[in-house]
Amino acid sequence: MQLGDHLEVIGPRNFFVEVAPIFGEEITPEWRISDAVDTAQVVVLNKSVIGKPLAEIEIQRRFGLMLARITQLGVEVPHSNDIELGKGDILTVVGNASQIDALGEYLGHIERDITETDMVTFAFGIVFGVLVGMLSIGIGGVAVGLGTAGGLLASGLSIGYLRSKRPTFGRLPEAAQWILMEFGLLLFMAGIGLRAGGQILETLATAGPSLILAGMCVTLTPIFVGYWFGRKFLKIEPVLLFGGITGAMTSGASLAVVTGAAKSSLPALGYTGTYAFANVLLMVAGSLILLF
Repeated sequence: MQLGDHLEVIGPRNFFVEVAPIFGEEITPEWRISDAVDTAQVVVLNKSVIGKPLAEIEIQRRFGLMLARITQLGVEVPHSNDIELGKGDILTVVGNASQIDALGEYLGHIERDITETDMVTFAFGIVFGVLVGMLSIGIGGVAVGLGTAGGLLASGLSIGYLRSKRPTFGRLPEAAQWILMEFGLLLFMAGIGLRAGGQILETLATAGPSLILAGMCVTLTPIFVGYWFGRKFLKIEPVLLFGGITGAMTSGASLAVVTGAAKSSLPALGYTGTYAFANVLLMVAGSLILLF
């Protein structure tokens, strides 16, 4: 470096406070449209980089980009130079468009429209789920099937699995997911309240405290038994075990409480698998109970 050279630097805020003044004064360069900062998601697909640690990619030094987020199997993971890249991992980066293009060519695929929903896949998934839900088989004179809700769940699981392997389609931003899940949950709870509210006083007067006690036992017993079995025999870490238990309860609200208490998204790893199985079993349980 020589006196008068201009340095373009990307780094954390404390760098500019503590280190940058050593080199000289900060200036405001002439803005060019090519310098516009872009945000994009780069999907790891190239076999040459799969299995490599993040440190070898040198995103900041080699490509001049700031790594904002790493997502593996739909779950955000902490930044670490030792983390190995896998197929389908998503790296959210910030920087110049040409630099993002270079990283995308090196890693696999670029998604720039990260705020848009893939409506084609979304609509196809709904139609496919409804068709699957219409299928049923007769067992002992009872029609056993997934129903519309179960069919939609199966469709969502299929698309989610395919997207985890190749996240180049089926994009549904987190904000859109949140509003759909929360609004759907509100409608679900409102529907239950409207159907059950008319007989609630008569039911409580007839059953009394025994109904409340039975509900508490049915709710709490599986939780305590599941935690005891998971810790004693399966040796699962509590942060994952609590996520798995909330998934078995099919309770997104409980997962939010657990992730908030853990201050981490790791419980979602345990939630995903048990939630899928619990929902499928929940859909067919009613028909199976009628057989016995």
